[in-house]
Amino acid sequence: MASSQPIRVLMFMTGRNCAPYVADAIQSVARQTHRDVHVLFVDDCSDDDTHAAAQAALERLMPGRFTLARNPERMGKAYNASTHLREAARAHDVVAVLDADDSLLDVTVLAQLAHAYRQGNDVVWTNYLTDHGRFGGNGPLDRNKSPRQQRWLTSHLFSFRAALLETVPEDYFQYPDGQWLDAACDLAIAYPILDQTRRYHYIPVHAYRYTESNPQSHHNQAEERQTLSSPKQRACAQIVLSKAPLPRRDVEDKSASAPRGNPASSPVAAASPWETACAVHLAQEVPSLLRTVPAAELNTLDAMQLLAWQQHLSQVPGRQVLCIGSGAALEAMACLAAQHGASVTRLRAQDSAEPLAPVQDDVVAPWAEYILDDAPAYLPELASLPEGPAFDTVVVAADAWGGKRLPLVGLAAIAPLMHPTHFDLWMLGLPAEELRQAQALIREAMPDVLSTATASRLPALHIQARLSAEASSSEAAA
Repeated sequence: MASSQPIRVLMFMTGRNCAPYVADAIQSVARQTHRDVHVLFVDDCSDDDTHAAAQAALERLMPGRFTLARNPERMGKAYNASTHLREAARAHDVVAVLDADDSLLDVTVLAQLAHAYRQGNDVVWTNYLTDHGRFGGNGPLDRNKSPRQQRWLTSHLFSFRAALLETVPEDYFQYPDGQWLDAACDLAIAYPILDQTRRYHYIPVHAYRYTESNPQSHHNQAEERQTLSSPKQRACAQIVLSKAPLPRRDVEDKSASAPRGNPASSPVAAASPWETACAVHLAQEVPSLLRTVPAAELNTLDAMQLLAWQQHLSQVPGRQVLCIGSGAALEAMACLAAQHGASVTRLRAQDSAEPLAPVQDDVVAPWAEYILDDAPAYLPELASLPEGPAFDTVVVAADAWGGKRLPLVGLAAIAPLMHPTHFDLWMLGLPAEELRQAQALIREAMPDVLSTATASRLPALHIQARLSAEASSSEAAA
């Protein structure tokens, strides 16, 4: 999907006996700023006026941009996804799931989803708020673990590349006896989609309104009304989780759904002789790398970047290092820092990947919003860091961003924590175009810093204080 092409979103809406909510749900889609949206509305054999209410609202609010279906008997959301949605999805790029008794709260959320897909993601979700004032518990997934081995973090608003549905077998939506699942259907849709990729992204906004007060909901028909699930839903969830994970498509064919020119999601190229030499040198000098970072993860890193980090850390023993985020690159930095006696602080978001390398301070923090010139960015709460010396070395991982990556906003937020005259900051995982844009913005807004970009195995934006850069040049000349 080229980044210049519009993202065709199919909004999958299904419900039964939810006439009082339908008009608001459809209106929340119609008012979205992203206009390339088509609604697939499936009425699951309602006994009330759901079908008529949906037809009236769709014709009034989204003329020519909807498909309305009605099951002759009650079949359930799993059947609707496997049958109605599978057929309709073939004409669209992205599927977003909205229950007919819920609604979208943020008029820009589909535009935010579209942007995330242009960056090469395959699955994107947000968080929700219930009509009783409860906040959802969604969050990012650990890309180093199977989604089936993690708690449920990817519900409303859930979206995915439409092509991922095509390869989900029909029996993944069924009981072992072949009957269609009639509970835990969100899990039945999400898990086989998540199985197929690790290119997913969580946007930390409460963009979805979940109507927990609907008397037709499973949890309201059970005895346990204090939760948003029923015994039947939990039993069906176990059936869903017992299915074998589907093969990963992002490993088998990494170019299938990623936009062109995005080095963060392109296949890993063969190492050059120089890269191989750097890797061998690092393995000999820092054997803890091989013991700490899994070999499969090391293969995705840039040996020349790691060697540059090692040289940087060796120039001044006892550096103050801040690692924001998680992943193999930061684990490697922690190993390198330990080799040179640096003090390392790790700041990561809740539900991020579990770290492998021990550090002096491992801080887990909620997401926080940082704004510069009305542009918001999300990072783990920087105020959660313990007081201490200023950091002279900072590395921001690709997963450290809770939403759109905005390096200038991130730099402004992190700057108060850094040494005022000598610091080095690396932001990882930025695609080539984002690297160029970030460089231009930073040079214009902060002419007293130097910025260089590398679009290699580990794309990075390197930002230095001028005095730090001049000192490095003097040391090299000496």
